Amino acid sequence: VAEDNFINQKLMTRILDNFGIDVTIVNNGKEALKARQIDKYDIIFMDIQMPIMDGITATKKISDFEIEKNKKHIPIIALTANALQGDKEKYINAGMDDYISKPIQIEELKKVLERFVYPEVRSL
Repeated sequence: VAEDNFINQKLMTRILDNFGIDVTIVNNGKEALKARQIDKYDIIFMDIQMPIMDGITATKKISDFEIEKNKKHIPIIALTANALQGDKEKYINAGMDDYISKPIQIEELKKVLERFVYPEVRSL
């Protein structure tokens, strides 16, 4: 989870912990890129507006890294409070795989997890 807000970090950690998912938290896009270069993850939840490197820039750099190093693509899900008409398309066009608006709805998060990573989440 790439998220600069401490409260949102705690919330995402708690929700994902309840699903039995191990969580790594980073504070900005630069840290997200570095974490991706070092480790393998099942999914990345990426806040859009962060200091140092925003989520869109980080997504582009992660995608470039995956292509350059011939790494398996890790789905990147935009997390944002900017729930304006056309935002989802904007983030998808920027290379993100899906979009969840804040405040996070548990059912919406479960659908994303089911779609990209964990079909067994349905039973939770």
